[in-house]
Amino acid sequence: MDEGIVGSTARLAWLAGFMLLTIANAGAGLGLYLAASLVFSVHHFDGQGSVVDRPDNFAMLGLVAYLAMMRAFPRSAVRYGFVTLAIAALLGYVLLQLAATGRLDVGVFSRFMRMFGIPLLLVVALRRASLSQKEVQSCVLVIGVVGAYLAIVSLLETAGLYSLILPPWVGDPDFNPALGVGRAGGLLMQPEWNALVVSLGFAVILLRMHQGRISQAPFSGFAAVLCLVAVYFTYTRAAWLGLMLGGFPLLWHASALQTVTLAKRSLLMAGLGAFLCVLVVFPSATARDRLSDAGTMYYRVHVWTAGLRMAEQNPLFGAGFNEFVKQVAYFQQQVEGIPMTRLEADTGSVAHNTLLQVAAELGLVGLVLYLCVVIALFRSALERAGQAWGQDGRIWVIGFSIIYFVNVQFVTAHDLSPNVMYFGIMAVIAGMRLPPQPAVISPPALRKG
Repeated sequence: MDEGIVGSTARLAWLAGFMLLTIANAGAGLGLYLAASLVFSVHHFDGQGSVVDRPDNFAMLGLVAYLAMMRAFPRSAVRYGFVTLAIAALLGYVLLQLAATGRLDVGVFSRFMRMFGIPLLLVVALRRASLSQKEVQSCVLVIGVVGAYLAIVSLLETAGLYSLILPPWVGDPDFNPALGVGRAGGLLMQPEWNALVVSLGFAVILLRMHQGRISQAPFSGFAAVLCLVAVYFTYTRAAWLGLMLGGFPLLWHASALQTVTLAKRSLLMAGLGAFLCVLVVFPSATARDRLSDAGTMYYRVHVWTAGLRMAEQNPLFGAGFNEFVKQVAYFQQQVEGIPMTRLEADTGSVAHNTLLQVAAELGLVGLVLYLCVVIALFRSALERAGQAWGQDGRIWVIGFSIIYFVNVQFVTAHDLSPNVMYFGIMAVIAGMRLPPQPAVISPPALRKG
């Protein structure tokens, strides 16, 4: 039988199953789409990055179409509001800039969709759809399972058990360049991105611990421990910092249930103790190399200073989307007190800082629009989480956001899966349908006399 026909039939069957699941439970559909985007993320390197070439992109189109046509008009739908206005302005500005400069081609459009287009379109659709409490719980459960799976893949990679890794190409040394370098790259085949998605998965598992039954707490706790261990073996210093800064409020804050509070604080103390023990007392060779590696910090300083000069050159509108890599080397100068690390003009470099990359490429206009989107979505999610889950919900949104934004100050947020994971979950919470409040019946007035 023709392998192409078999492959096409399997993809169509998967897409049909995905759409049925999405119609039944949109929250679970979002989690499955995220899992698919992680599995097919490696196809960026094969040039399969357009909105139609990857199977997960068909799933994304189906998810957005369902949310837009079937969930955007009921009375329960959330008003579009300032969040949607800011997103429309940002996406329109970037596309207009690309069209005006003649730089809009398939490759650039693919990068635009991964960094801004798909995640922010999902924000509009998911927030407007106003998912029910059951759908939100399903979303958290599926993404928590995805986070635990990512951790297991990372640990299998660290242990050298490549034959046990699924999908099999992740464990293929001829296909995966991250194997054997001493740092777990996971499904994304890149340690920094792997560390970020596993860290976000850790936070989602903690949210599941808050939502789930007490009998399920040990399973959630075990999955959270797997994520912490996996992040350690990525040897990504930004992820370590993000977990320490974002994890502290998530784990130390007192929950409504004393059992959950004790479990979270025990996890925090055990995690910090184990981290300090393996990092300071019994460090591995890779950990020692990462801690003593000043070269990568020198390199970043040169990239950041060159990027600032690039932003100063075009302060209002920037150099243009996707231009940082091409132009940054021309702005490099010697930094006093920092050994010279030459940026090559033919290869360039990303900014290793999302805000700097946005400022240099899109100018002050783009940076303000991006910050408006982030802040408006954060405030919307913070308010709705507080209404649904009280102080626990607000603390979780803060910790989740700290983890994401600490990491993207040391990498550029141009990969699809981490952006969908953060912005998608924030949109689900921001638009979450609240349970009906019981009616307040006033006591009858007392008769006089």
